[in-house]
Amino acid sequence: MSNVVLDAKQVAEILPQAYPFILIDRVIDFKRDESLVAVKNITGNEWGFEDRANKTDIFPETLLLEAASQAALVLYHLNKIKEGQKKPKYILGKISADFEKSVSVGDQISIKAYANKMLDTGGYSDIDVTKDGERVAHIEIIYSVIR
Repeated sequence: MSNVVLDAKQVAEILPQAYPFILIDRVIDFKRDESLVAVKNITGNEWGFEDRANKTDIFPETLLLEAASQAALVLYHLNKIKEGQKKPKYILGKISADFEKSVSVGDQISIKAYANKMLDTGGYSDIDVTKDGERVAHIEIIYSVIR
């Protein structure tokens, strides 16, 4: 068991996305072959709030899906990619999600990704998104990896 804490810069080095599309602010916990906990602060200057027809402070569910996917990919990377290896390409497969509550500007969400199955060619992860200790969403993600 190991605790790894990653800041925004380290997360950006792992993910294939670039600013402003990185939706994880930091990783606060990692247990090898088990789980990872990432944190996202929802701010009013998020690019997802720009030019929206409905001026609202509710964070789009599609971006919650993206943040959950990114947490799963960081979990995969920490478990399967050795230091110095080339970054793999990821292909998002099936996603299924149940949303229970909204997330708004000012909220901090916790994204816990579980390492259900991680192979060299892809993986499957259950992800729980919470705010203030209450579940916001449960998301299941299947992805492929090209090395």
